[in-house]
Amino acid sequence: MLLVGREGERGLNHGLGVTEVMLSLETVIKKSWKQLTISERRLATFVLQHLEELPFETAASIAARVGVSPMTVGRFIRKIGYRDLRGIKTALRTGSAESGLLSRQITRKLFDNAPLESKVKALSGVHRLPSCAEWPGIVALLSSARHVHVASFQLGRFIGLGFASALQTIRPHCHFADGSDGGYIDALLDSDSKSCIVLIDFRRYSSHFRLLAEEAAARKIPVVIITDVYCHWAREITDHVLLLETDFDASWERLGIAQSLLELLLVDVAKQCKGRAQRYEAIHQLREKFVGFEKVNESDAEEA
Repeated sequence: MLLVGREGERGLNHGLGVTEVMLSLETVIKKSWKQLTISERRLATFVLQHLEELPFETAASIAARVGVSPMTVGRFIRKIGYRDLRGIKTALRTGSAESGLLSRQITRKLFDNAPLESKVKALSGVHRLPSCAEWPGIVALLSSARHVHVASFQLGRFIGLGFASALQTIRPHCHFADGSDGGYIDALLDSDSKSCIVLIDFRRYSSHFRLLAEEAAARKIPVVIITDVYCHWAREITDHVLLLETDFDASWERLGIAQSLLELLLVDVAKQCKGRAQRYEAIHQLREKFVGFEKVNESDAEEA
């Protein structure tokens, strides 16, 4: 049994703030991921995505939201090193502005089930991801890998295609892997440990999604997985995982949220790529030579 959680409980006596407790709890859960059952991983994902709400939850309410039994909740809490849910709740309340948390909870209740509120919540979650522990490693990988292959599936196919094209303007050797060659040959056969494969999909997942992830991992090719919080196997494959929480029933409503995440990634990757301005100018010159652009004369520009 892991004991790090109890270290967090003892840390309360030494003035450990809520931020440190959250980070400690997050670290413990991620390190214990491979030891958790499927139901416990579902609980772990819920906890990681709802740390601020935990002081107001009960074992029964968590069980109902995740779809497991209260006994499973208790077993999971003990497995990560806490005696019971009260230990976690006490830790998270210590050092926090409880009134602020309560105010946010009331606001969520007031706007419960409102589509706009759901999108705002999802976007807020996206903008917190750049501060997660996985972000710097993913940015470094996308900016320095010898080759980057991007694969996305179903309705989200165009997101991966656009992401690969945008990366290509920032750095060389970025490709979209559509699987039309019957075996993802470029992505798998012509890549190595210095390359990278980015996989993007949301439930219901394409069978290619997991199969390609497992094959890449077996070949020691670094993998980045961008998916939703319901994908409980992603962390088995790689540490480079970004999870989106969306409450939308329609899959196309998730695409805008995913696009926002990819835009944030592009911004940070661009910062790490030297010579991107020169590359962009060279691309512009080639496009002007082969395709051309609409010309705007001086008088039209001034009138506009």
